[in-house]
Amino acid sequence: MMQEEDIDLTELSRNEAREWLIRLIPGNATVADLERFKQWSGLNPANARAFADARRLWEAMEPAGRNVFERHGAPTYAPARFGVDRGLRRRAILGGALATATAAAYAAVYPPFDLWPSLAEVLEADYRTGTGEQRKLTLSDSVALEMNTRTSIALRPRRGDTDRIELIAGESVVTTNAHAFEVMAGQVQAEASDASFDIRHDGGWVCVTCLRGEVRITRGIAAVSLGMRQQVSYSATGFGAVTTVDPSVVTAWQSGVLIFHNTPLSEVVAEANRYRHGRIIVANAELGRQLVNARFRLDRLDDVVTKLASAFGATITSLPGGLVILT
Repeated sequence: MMQEEDIDLTELSRNEAREWLIRLIPGNATVADLERFKQWSGLNPANARAFADARRLWEAMEPAGRNVFERHGAPTYAPARFGVDRGLRRRAILGGALATATAAAYAAVYPPFDLWPSLAEVLEADYRTGTGEQRKLTLSDSVALEMNTRTSIALRPRRGDTDRIELIAGESVVTTNAHAFEVMAGQVQAEASDASFDIRHDGGWVCVTCLRGEVRITRGIAAVSLGMRQQVSYSATGFGAVTTVDPSVVTAWQSGVLIFHNTPLSEVVAEANRYRHGRIIVANAELGRQLVNARFRLDRLDDVVTKLASAFGATITSLPGGLVILT
């Protein structure tokens, strides 16, 4: 009898853990939600284990993502110019991927905490980095890439004399020497020859920073040219103003650090979350608006939590599944 009750309790914990995982999506969770979750996870060890297992499982579920319906009504596959075509592998897993997405439609479109790559990244990416991973690629004698954390890149057919890739998501530094090269990112194209630039694609937002030479960014008939140390962003409202930035801050991740100057704490936490498993959540709006000047090492990201809490008198609450709450 005791064994049957233990099994029922474990199954109940698993079901409730899945519900909590969805409810705690950043932006939707309230302080009251977090307090109830804390109480639930402390009721018995089965709850804490179930939530940790659910987070690990959902982190490993690659065939799902928020871009399912935007990008894959009927998936097509362009042949890759560099390396081996990935089309056969993608078609082989397509059936299982769509079945999974259909069975968990909500999770497919709104993955909790961005814990897995989108379906587009899995099916289309020729190269991809995981959380906290960085990777260097040499595509040809004159084109090199350095991929940051959680970055997906697909090789695209050349257009005229221009080689091309698509930055499906994430961030990369592109270096091209006397060779026309184009990076597509969402609705934006960045083209350069004999130049180096950082390009980041996060949802509908794209940011390009010229590190050397000149970069031309286009979207339809709109175009912006950047010189060294200049940056421009594109969002649903169009191109923003061209600004002058410190390239060493933008590309600090290449040296294994993150640098912040007068940055709202909420943005610091969002940036740190790109590089770590689990999730830091700021559950206090006033705290999130506090300005931060700091330098953090990527191999010691737990310092983000402790140093911010110490600097601003915040309370740290550690929960199962790698969740950390700052209040």
